[in-house]
Amino acid sequence: MNLTEILLVFLISTLIAYSLKYLWSWWKFLVLASKIPSVKFEIPLIGILIDFLFIKFEDYLPLIVNFFEESPSISRKWMGSKLIVLVNSPENVQVVLNSPHCNKRPPIFYEAYLATEGLVLINGQKWEHHRKILKNSFSSQMLQNIIPIFDERSSHYIKRLNEKVDCDDFDIYQIVAGCTLESLLQGNLNMTRDFYENEYFDDVEKLKHCTMERMFQPWLGYEKLYKMTKLYKKCHQAYASTVALADEVVNANHHLRIADELKNRNVISQLLNVRNNFTDNEIKDELITFIIVAHETTALTLSGVILMLAIHKDVQEKVFSEIREVVNSNEGMIDIETLHKLTYLEMVIKETMRIFPVVPAFGREATDEFKLEDFVIPKGTLLISSIFSLHRNTKYWGEDAHLFKPERFRTENLKKIHPYAFIPFTGGRRICLGWKYTMLFKKAFLIHFLRAFEVNTKLKFNELKVNMTPTVAIEQNYMISIKKRQLVK
Repeated sequence: MNLTEILLVFLISTLIAYSLKYLWSWWKFLVLASKIPSVKFEIPLIGILIDFLFIKFEDYLPLIVNFFEESPSISRKWMGSKLIVLVNSPENVQVVLNSPHCNKRPPIFYEAYLATEGLVLINGQKWEHHRKILKNSFSSQMLQNIIPIFDERSSHYIKRLNEKVDCDDFDIYQIVAGCTLESLLQGNLNMTRDFYENEYFDDVEKLKHCTMERMFQPWLGYEKLYKMTKLYKKCHQAYASTVALADEVVNANHHLRIADELKNRNVISQLLNVRNNFTDNEIKDELITFIIVAHETTALTLSGVILMLAIHKDVQEKVFSEIREVVNSNEGMIDIETLHKLTYLEMVIKETMRIFPVVPAFGREATDEFKLEDFVIPKGTLLISSIFSLHRNTKYWGEDAHLFKPERFRTENLKKIHPYAFIPFTGGRRICLGWKYTMLFKKAFLIHFLRAFEVNTKLKFNELKVNMTPTVAIEQNYMISIKKRQLVK
């Protein structure tokens, strides 16, 4: 046997060995998958994709909610050749979010929406490094230092809102988004810009719609094919304004590219400090992620709170009474201690996040086999849980789960609720870094807003509809009217 024949035999043997190994792995995968219960028959290699092909964006969320309403605590679905496990109980959610085998966040939800090297989408050691560094920017001391900026920006926006007093109903979202973005730029990125009713937010909306189009067209997951489409061009144009803003932030802070220990450990200082070893692409992607995620999720919730207060006038008056009592006892000063004392306001914010969670679902990919209930979840499985469904599940929140009742979040009532039945910021190792930051900002803004205005709306709670793009928002927008509050001494 000559050398050529030996090599040929070796190559064929290797090919057969790898093929057998692959077939065995796939067979084992299918056997494990088959043991996980399935609610209904699905067409092989298509699965739930067919459910999304002929519906509009506004029907995506109801369809997803329907999947979970039909599902037991754990069930199986297929999206093409991808195994999906629906996680539909707080007990199982807790296992998934805290498992070392489920720390990988798949890009399926946000790949067209957020930067690929940002904290939301990266995984593994890179994620560990980025999170460890950026966590310093949300320490108790940093939050204490940023309260005056929340106070000043909120006060500034309330003055500008005076032009809306006694006018027709208007959408509060863009105004709140402007204040949110200005506050995070000034406090975390050392930059001052005016975003009052700015066109920038129109580009963010376009970007979100592009994401939804790509999310449920799996063939667009192939980057080369995606870049040949009109959708890519549309998405790229919408994305450009955030990229330009990130570049502007870097250029304004170029002097921070040093290796010294900085007194100010905000986000931009951490990213640009050369000791932290962030590449230029990583810096830009983290900025893009931070700018989009931080301002939009906060602004949507805050707009929702204002709308809930407009609809539920009794709740509005209770919140105002608490603000008047707590803030006046501190001589009108707003500091972190004052914000922590606003317990009823916090209940209102949490109840808004329960009924209208900005992030409707989360996904994790199994990086190894692990056990969930009595089932072995195969490596490579995509595990998805609907936060929206979990927050409205009558099994955990009672028969009135569809109603707005802030008192659910009294300490004595929460003792009856599983901690993972309420996860607006998800949980476990990848819980949102800025959850304390966003709560403090919302409280600071609402103090100024409710001391200045009474808020009303023509919208009715039971008529509100929501859509997913990919965050959850009120379909009718956040339409309110305001009038000057008559303060009683």
